[in-house]
Amino acid sequence: MKKTVLIAVSLLMPIIAFGQLKSKVDERMELTSIVFRVAGIEEFTNDNIPEYAEAIDKWFGKYKSHKLIDLIKEMRKKYGLGFAGVAASVPFIVIDENGVHDSGLRTGSEIEGRWTDENWEEYVRLLDDFYRKSRFHKFFISQQELYDNAIRTMDSYLTKIDTSWFRSFFGEYEEPVVYAAIANGYNNYCFDDPTLYNDGYGIAIGYTGGYPNDVVLHEMCHRYTLISDEYYPQVEEAMRRIFETSDLVEIFLRNSYGSPQTVFNEWLTDLSVAMYIKEHDSIQRLFNRTSIMSYAYGYIWTPRAAQFMDNFYANREIYPYFEDFMPRICEFMNYTTSMDNWMKVIKESNPERPYIVNIYPVEGSNLSDYKHIDEIRITFSEPMHTSAMGFTDIYPIEENPFDIDNAYWEDDITFVIPLFKNAEIKDTTYVISLSKDFFISSQDIHGLIRDYQIIYNYTDTKE
Repeated sequence: MKKTVLIAVSLLMPIIAFGQLKSKVDERMELTSIVFRVAGIEEFTNDNIPEYAEAIDKWFGKYKSHKLIDLIKEMRKKYGLGFAGVAASVPFIVIDENGVHDSGLRTGSEIEGRWTDENWEEYVRLLDDFYRKSRFHKFFISQQELYDNAIRTMDSYLTKIDTSWFRSFFGEYEEPVVYAAIANGYNNYCFDDPTLYNDGYGIAIGYTGGYPNDVVLHEMCHRYTLISDEYYPQVEEAMRRIFETSDLVEIFLRNSYGSPQTVFNEWLTDLSVAMYIKEHDSIQRLFNRTSIMSYAYGYIWTPRAAQFMDNFYANREIYPYFEDFMPRICEFMNYTTSMDNWMKVIKESNPERPYIVNIYPVEGSNLSDYKHIDEIRITFSEPMHTSAMGFTDIYPIEENPFDIDNAYWEDDITFVIPLFKNAEIKDTTYVISLSKDFFISSQDIHGLIRDYQIIYNYTDTKE
């Protein structure tokens, strides 16, 4: 039996009136994502928006035998085509009254490494045939209400982004074309060639029902951290050492970061996002962000890097913009990955997980044996985040004595679950499960190693 009660305090970016970014849904983006979904390509087969997934499958399911689908499967198998390769093709496709055709701006091999001149030409020809036979435009029009809702959701996040920061941090700002990519799933991309757009460069944000600001910021920062290509030779040895660290390479590959240079660019981009948060948000949210970068993305040197960036802010007259400070960042990377230092960084990234030290009433005891109980007190091994708490498996589901809604942190190591006033304690089994995803150390983002069940037993009087 399961009962879920989640209590969390979100650290949200304050709503301030900034330059208003606007999003759009593009028919080309939806067309390319949908045909790759029909072909069964994994990253496009998510069902984040169930009603949209159902509508796609119902409308296009009968076209699985189309020659375009066979070509896509062949390109996937032979060239690994997917992810950014699909999104990168969008600016080079034109949809007009004559159907789908090539923009002529680039040859296939110039678009992205997994396209060839031959398969691009064949792909566009078959895409046009698929578009016509499936009556794609009619489908696209039929989903307008869903698209409008997605645009409203995205725009509500875009209004919170301080666009003036990009000029103050990078020394330049160019307004992006923001695509709400409904069928694109969890993946987000930056189109790094502004010459393709009359009104700016492009970013595509996969729609999952909401748009966390960090995702949008990351793609916007990508436009300016392409300077990493110029500076990569200075840190190549350092990045290879990082990429070859056994504990990290699996994380990098899971995030589709297939080379040391990709890791460097992605890390610089996320470091920029962290600096945006530093200038606009709480220290706690900055700490959360750098911890996530270390834990989820494998950037275990980021806490040191965030501290090192204090030197950038202290010397802005010498280093007005981020690129001016890049030589110092390269020096930081080389120093940090020197043999002695790198071993220390690895050790720092693997702290002991928090654990429960004491529980009163004592776990395993029979609550009915206690003369009086008005609360459950749980003590942890180290200071914890006190902004969130979460429970699963509260048992029994009905008539349990625990006032979960009023649970609270007495201090940063003591968690208290009050009992309802005049609660009746029965001779039965009670279970409270603490969620590992919500009980998290304040020193990093490591939580309990697993959901922790506190079980109070009943007296078994049977022979």
